[in-house]
Amino acid sequence: RISDGLISGYEYNGTIAPPITTFYGLYDRYYSHQKQWPWDLPARWLNYGGLDLSAQNNFVGTFDTVGGSSGSPIINKNGEYIGILHDGNMEGLSNDFIYTTEKNRSIALSSQAIYQIVKHIVKADRIAKEMENAKISE
Repeated sequence: RISDGLISGYEYNGTIAPPITTFYGLYDRYYSHQKQWPWDLPARWLNYGGLDLSAQNNFVGTFDTVGGSSGSPIINKNGEYIGILHDGNMEGLSNDFIYTTEKNRSIALSSQAIYQIVKHIVKADRIAKEMENAKISE
């Protein structure tokens, strides 16, 4: 299945869901919710020296996806890999039958986040070096 779309936020619960999130937001939720489930983090994530907290973490877009699409690559208009699809929002549950761009969003983990996690959380230096030698797209 091939789909196209734009990275775009949407109205949600009387507010605006942003098109991208950062690691700042991840840690804000962790600390703001007193480190309790469902916002708790594994111990490895608490030693995040060097992690670029401003790096793009997740992004949402208007790409039309359905169940079974998780793991699909997200490619930008230049043919560069920018992320991996992992979910859809609740408003997208109807995508099997009808698609609208008003609130339906697909959720992806950005390639920037993957690099930051590999380098600073998992500390897989050899893999991080390979990623550095390939260009990480923004």
